[in-house]
Amino acid sequence: MGAGNGISELGKKIFLALVFVEAVVLVSLGIARMSLVGSHQFEEVFRYGVLFIVSSLFVAYFAVDGVINENKFTLFAYIFSCLVMLLYVVYQFILTPVTERDTLLWARLIATAVMAPLTSILAILLFRKFGWRIYKKIGADGQLVSMYQTYQIYVTFLRLDLQLMVMLILLVGLFWLKSNFAQTAWFYLDLASLLVNTVLTVVGLIAVRAENKPAMISFLVLIWLVPAYLVARGAELTREHPIDWSNSNDIRRDIQILTILVGILALSNRVFEMIWAVKTWRNFGHGLKERVFARPDDTHSLVEKVPFLTA
Repeated sequence: MGAGNGISELGKKIFLALVFVEAVVLVSLGIARMSLVGSHQFEEVFRYGVLFIVSSLFVAYFAVDGVINENKFTLFAYIFSCLVMLLYVVYQFILTPVTERDTLLWARLIATAVMAPLTSILAILLFRKFGWRIYKKIGADGQLVSMYQTYQIYVTFLRLDLQLMVMLILLVGLFWLKSNFAQTAWFYLDLASLLVNTVLTVVGLIAVRAENKPAMISFLVLIWLVPAYLVARGAELTREHPIDWSNSNDIRRDIQILTILVGILALSNRVFEMIWAVKTWRNFGHGLKERVFARPDDTHSLVEKVPFLTA
């Protein structure tokens, strides 16, 4: 192992260790604040706390996947998610009245403000050294390298889509109304939309790794089912439960603002996801499946192994 490669491996270990610490600290702070906050604040803190914990776990996953598979595009997604999470934490801190800014809220702000930029800088330094894993898989064939990078970009948008859609489903459905919402049919429809979106994400990955055109067509058609449901769902909720924009104490006002922002990101990401899905589809039958997704002694696609982690 060369000195440069040794430094790169050490950098990976340091980066992953910091990401692990970051995830543990942020998730722990989120859980602690939900468990210790007063009853008058619980509803709001619980909603935002769950969103923060979900985001923290996705961000950690992007980091681990990007490093293990040397996918610089997933590390880009990690950096982007870190930035969004930092802005979200700052936004929540500013919205919280000074008298309610407890120690845990300060700790979350400081931890995010320190760890997010630090790990993002390390991520940039790391992906500059990427390339050896791709070379071992593909060699120096420029066409195959280009097709594999197209696949990596598509997979990155696919994973970002899963994160954004999970957050959007939580915002539009599960967190809009009060606790008695769990007793309504909408609660189960929202859970079903969460399941459908997750299944479609797996289908979208399997379709390109297996180079299955019928599955890819199904994915591209069905991928708009959940967004269409969420748009209709949000419109119906807004009509049935109008928000008093002049009332700063109306929790749903801030939730709707956040929902709109996440919705714009989610729909924009889905459009790019479709564009790169089509680009990846056009590479079917050009040798990528045989060179990358199948072992020398195995004619079956590696999709039959661990399809969502080996990208």
